[in-house]
Amino acid sequence: AGPERTLTFAELGDRVTRVANGLLALGLQPGDRVLVLQSNSTTYLETDLAIRAAGLVRVALNYRLHPGDWARIADDSGAAALVYDARFAEQTADLRSGLGNARVLAVGDGPGTAYDLLVQQAAATPLPPVDADSLCGLHYSSGTTGHPKGAQRPVVRVVPPLPPRVLTADRGGAGLGVTTVGDAIGGVDGHA
Repeated sequence: AGPERTLTFAELGDRVTRVANGLLALGLQPGDRVLVLQSNSTTYLETDLAIRAAGLVRVALNYRLHPGDWARIADDSGAAALVYDARFAEQTADLRSGLGNARVLAVGDGPGTAYDLLVQQAAATPLPPVDADSLCGLHYSSGTTGHPKGAQRPVVRVVPPLPPRVLTADRGGAGLGVTTVGDAIGGVDGHA
């Protein structure tokens, strides 16, 4: 799965749900930190959405940083797992050994659980809702004034509140419409 891959929203939703369930099946619990080191690709988007859907906390690693900085970020964040692009296999050896192969997900041919195998084997069962106040991301600086420092991001800061009017799509994908939030939940806002 690379940047050239095309997915429908239904396929993306299915894969995100499977990745989220697969991560939880590895023994991760909501609130656990997951390091992510990938290139721009569909798997990066899937992983990002799946981590949030599972109630986990995404900790993106900048590929331009030194592996020593990655180790400090892993330690500081309390990382419990790693999802990485196999092109970084050599540079992530220390991170992987610290986490153990059971909690390492490899996109491509690399040590750890194969990403595509996890997607194939994981359940597509719906996930419970995530608390809007829960943490969904730790974003680290590049460390220009010393070591990288983390900034917390709760779910509520990622998904903005709904505007008074929202786009809706029918289940068959045949069309889009505009409706008020009140109309969508039964006309409680007084708009007819």
